[in-house]
Amino acid sequence: MTGPSRIVIASNIAEQSRTMTDIGLAIICSVPTHHAYEFAESLRALHIKCGKPSYTRICELAAETGGHPLSPSTISEVLNGKRLPKVEFVLSFVRALATYRDDGPLAAKHEAETRRWRQNWQQAQLKQARALAGEGRCVCCGRAYG
Repeated sequence: MTGPSRIVIASNIAEQSRTMTDIGLAIICSVPTHHAYEFAESLRALHIKCGKPSYTRICELAAETGGHPLSPSTISEVLNGKRLPKVEFVLSFVRALATYRDDGPLAAKHEAETRRWRQNWQQAQLKQARALAGEGRCVCCGRAYG
């Protein structure tokens, strides 16, 4: 697994080689931060606890349950901690896994489970937002913003 990546936003190639001070732009993290890895770890654990269905099967179940469309490549990116997913992904993923685990339609207990995962997602988002805003520095490299 590779570590956090960084992207420099610039209007042309020549600006990309200048220092951040010269162009007055901030480093934008392309989100593989430790928060994405932590959240991915919890989603991977859920995937295993629910019987570890294939990514293709998860996509099929998400479609069957009327959830947000998922793709195997997106599932892979999220479970490998490359980025924090959108809430729609999390809810659809959790519902699909619950359906697989319980071998049946969604029930009231699944709604409680998806509410818990929505809260987990919100906490991960808040942690990342605080880290990105903290002290005006990039969490990946420590450089000061603009």
